[in-house]
Amino acid sequence: MIAKRIDRKQSSSNYKVLAHYILDHKKSGHKVRDAWSTNCRTPEDFDLAIKEVIATQAMNTRSRIDKSYHLVISLAPGEDLTSDQWKEVEEAFCQAIGLSEHQRISAIHADTGHVHFHMAISKVHPEKFTSIEPYYDKFKLQETCRQLEKAYGLKPGIGSEKKISVPLQEAHQGLEAFSTYIKDTIAPDLSKLLVEQGKTWKDAQDLCGRFGVEIRERGAGLVFSHMGRKLFVKAGSIDPGFTKSKITVLLGPFEKSRFISSPEKVYRATPLGRDHRASLLYDEYKKIREREWAEFQEKSENLSHDRAQKLLEIKERYARRRQEIKRDTLIAKGRKREIYRKVSEEMKRELAGLFGDPSTARPGASAGMKSKSWHEFVLDRARAGDEDALGILRSKLPPTTEFGEGAFVGKSRNNVIVSGVLKDVHPDGSIVFKVSEGSFVDRGDAVVLKDRSEAALKAAFLVARAKFGEDFVIKGPAEFVQKVGPMIVKTSSKDFEREGQSKGKGLTL
Repeated sequence: MIAKRIDRKQSSSNYKVLAHYILDHKKSGHKVRDAWSTNCRTPEDFDLAIKEVIATQAMNTRSRIDKSYHLVISLAPGEDLTSDQWKEVEEAFCQAIGLSEHQRISAIHADTGHVHFHMAISKVHPEKFTSIEPYYDKFKLQETCRQLEKAYGLKPGIGSEKKISVPLQEAHQGLEAFSTYIKDTIAPDLSKLLVEQGKTWKDAQDLCGRFGVEIRERGAGLVFSHMGRKLFVKAGSIDPGFTKSKITVLLGPFEKSRFISSPEKVYRATPLGRDHRASLLYDEYKKIREREWAEFQEKSENLSHDRAQKLLEIKERYARRRQEIKRDTLIAKGRKREIYRKVSEEMKRELAGLFGDPSTARPGASAGMKSKSWHEFVLDRARAGDEDALGILRSKLPPTTEFGEGAFVGKSRNNVIVSGVLKDVHPDGSIVFKVSEGSFVDRGDAVVLKDRSEAALKAAFLVARAKFGEDFVIKGPAEFVQKVGPMIVKTSSKDFEREGQSKGKGLTL
């Protein structure tokens, strides 16, 4: 069990937005298995409960902190609790952080490979109207996790182990990070070089230079630096043996790189697990980005030109007016100064309006080109039925080891996308299928049931047959295996005919 508080910026503190996210209003509750409100006068009506919480928060006018607390509790894949047990879990966590008497809306989400639980808690007490900030709540949340794991027989220590750090570029975009490039290409040979007798800083710098990297001093330590771009990685984060104190003991005082040859290889942000099909998709993505950048540049230049023309026209118009005032002999000299001042103020207001007009402003960093990341592009393509894109998403998806209510496990992973059933492709490459009375997940190497409904069982079996043919095994509880046996005999091939020559299979349920 893992409990994590989701921090939000003060400017975006909006309980209605948070509650609607938890209740999945955008997709009409597609993610939500069950939901309820606590300590509200209208617990059965979420809209009224949200208004009540907002009204309660408005009663506190002194506090400047975020008045909402968003807590997410996640279970390991294959684990689950009943709604009554989740309510007990909710109360335990709220007691631990001192918010048990506060209003909240909670929901169970079962749309991913693991069940997770959201709580939107108001920090403002519904009667006292005082705002409470649960300081040092991380330790209380971890302690509560350990207690509840024992109480409900959940896997102990989930979330307490040391986490493996994944570079943000790889986690969010699916592109190889600079640190990963160094670990894969330079680190192994550099570790060997450092323990060899007679090696110098020149040898180490030449080794790095072959891969377009050099070692530099930065602050009190060392960094690996890209030779052509502003990319840096702390040397000690690649390997504890690469810290300045340890390298200088072996190689002597630091010496700068004098590498002048052309590198054999240079780091470029490329997709993880790149093969020929992924390369073609990435080339298409780069062309789209280049086209969007060219269009953005053209639009920016046109806007700049238009604004410069309008600016020139305004200045020339007011210059003519000043000349007319200057030549007018009927205006007393004492009055002309006042008229000049008013004309100048009028011009300033018009110029301010020009620079404040978004239709003539050159797009800046915040309002400029907003292209999709590589990962977003791949996810969109996978949702459109591209099996190569789905394979890229699944490159880091671990083999299935939890079989839920039962599973059909293939002898090998494939990325066949089965059509004919309502489904959603998740960012990790798993596909959640929804049927009339349940759901199941295609993880590439297995089709895993999330509940025991007949409709879900039949659909999951048909999807497994469409994906794996006869090459799969049945895993799960004994009652599940007994139930599936007769189904295999009765199911005919017409239930999972292929739609098209190269893409997904279609089902008729």
